[in-house]
Amino acid sequence: MKEKSRVNDIFVICYSFLIFNIAFTSILPKVVVNAITLITFTITMLLTIRTITFIFNDIIGLPFMLFLCYILLTVLSTHFNKGGFFSTGATSSTINYIMILITIFLGIIIISAFGKLKSFLLVIFFVELAYCLLNDITFLPNYRAFIASQAYLLNGKFQVAYAHLDLLALYFANIYAKSLKMKKKILYSLIILALIVNLLVNCITGIVGLLLFIIFYFFCSKKLLRQPLFWLVIFIICSSVPFVYQYIIDSTFYQNFVIGSLNRGLTMTGRMNIYKAVPYLMYNHWHWGYGYGTSYAVVNGLISMPNMQNGFMELVVQVGLITTTFFILFVLAVIKSVRFEKNIITLPFLCLVYVYTILSSFEITFSITFFFICMIIYVLSRKGMERNDSLNG
Repeated sequence: MKEKSRVNDIFVICYSFLIFNIAFTSILPKVVVNAITLITFTITMLLTIRTITFIFNDIIGLPFMLFLCYILLTVLSTHFNKGGFFSTGATSSTINYIMILITIFLGIIIISAFGKLKSFLLVIFFVELAYCLLNDITFLPNYRAFIASQAYLLNGKFQVAYAHLDLLALYFANIYAKSLKMKKKILYSLIILALIVNLLVNCITGIVGLLLFIIFYFFCSKKLLRQPLFWLVIFIICSSVPFVYQYIIDSTFYQNFVIGSLNRGLTMTGRMNIYKAVPYLMYNHWHWGYGYGTSYAVVNGLISMPNMQNGFMELVVQVGLITTTFFILFVLAVIKSVRFEKNIITLPFLCLVYVYTILSSFEITFSITFFFICMIIYVLSRKGMERNDSLNG
């Protein structure tokens, strides 16, 4: 019995490592991550057969159904744009995207079915810690050269910043799970490290994200955070940025703080030029977008910019308003499912949802990682850290 338990533990560690590398930013080469995606998807499908009863009886709820609708509509978006000028590679990108989303959602459900969520959270914390430290040790001695090349182990400066933010949230989650003890020295070290790294890679977004996380985690009402309407109001405000940009740059706050203190240009690093082109970009594509994975081809091809510089508009460009609506409904349903009195372990992840939503005002944050954070919240809210011994026997 002990031998079987040890084998299960080793499997969970390996499986958690695989899921981490497709759900979070990885330092592994892209070809390796692609191979991991295929391997993990295959394993997940096989394990789903064993846990199918658990999934149907205990996990399926409104968020799960909305998630499936989002996947279906994403596929339809790519299908409706098949043969279009910007659709090259969209089919393969969509397949890979859907494989990853299905794998990470079913993956965490399977881990929950085996009663190993506590082990899972601990594994992904240490993997994130290792990746962040490897990245930092590599670039800190020669940070000027890395700033010029943006060739960090964790990819660009935004990925570096977000990885350190995720690390902080995972630390708090493992404290709540009682896998780690709260030590102020470690906490302060993680915060200071994140701050220093953000400053050295010149990522103001990362600094803002860190401050927002601290505010939400330590000072914001937990009752307010679990109100779907509160998130929706924040989302609407952040999503409206491309449509009210002129009022933003004319405001006293922007003129004095952003330009005066942060020394940022009037066009917010070209964002205003992108927002002006929204009607041109979206002509005849508001409903279904251009198909998943086409953002760079569309935005770069039409206005010579890399992406939409806004989370909401990035989704709309790729999958359209219809599919994006189901993304919004999915997040609202996930927040609605939160019950702190049952499991406060969801708090740091919920704070991340709010942080990334606010950062989406000017950055692309509604990523696979964002989905995964929502999935963790949902599964923890449904089942907590309970152990299902019937699947371990």
